[in-house]
Amino acid sequence: MNMKDARALTLRQRMISQEVSGRLLTILAKLCLTKPCVAAILIVASYMSMSQMTVNAGDALVGRYSVNYRDNAAGRYTDQSRPDYTQANPYYGNVIPPGPVFINAAPGQYRLVVEAGGGCGVWSGDATRGSFLFTGHNPGEAVTLEHGFGQIALYYWDWYAHDNDAGVGTTIAVYRIGGTPGDAHEPDEIVTDVSTETQTTSRR
Repeated sequence: MNMKDARALTLRQRMISQEVSGRLLTILAKLCLTKPCVAAILIVASYMSMSQMTVNAGDALVGRYSVNYRDNAAGRYTDQSRPDYTQANPYYGNVIPPGPVFINAAPGQYRLVVEAGGGCGVWSGDATRGSFLFTGHNPGEAVTLEHGFGQIALYYWDWYAHDNDAGVGTTIAVYRIGGTPGDAHEPDEIVTDVSTETQTTSRR
């Protein structure tokens, strides 16, 4: 799947999610005026249902990670009108420690769920090459990552983070789909693979 198709798919999923959420809120608003107890029960049931849709029983939790807009930023400059995703490599461009959250992960399929905040960027690979994608942008949204090698990095792609608000951040839960993190899995391409040119320095 190329970047254009991936963005289109994400947009369609978000539109469907917003439409369903809008209808649910309309129903609940009417119930709150007439039957508040019923509305409260439906709110709890809806939340539990959406959580189950995001995470399956067979998913193994790898960990929950807090990502800060200022302290966990990295990557190099790119023209935002025509982004060069090789510059998203989080092993370079970090100017404020500690930098990206690097997760040691065996090859396999992972689910990344936004639990708080507006999500962040994800790199799957190492300092020489990898794939970049975004998590969801709202709590409860999830993306599936086919991780082939290296580490999974959670961070904000920003080459100048000094003016970023340190009070902004997100919490991402990472799950291994269908087994333990050590299970073997043949990865598929989800975002156009990008390779970086030879670099002179590396944080990892």
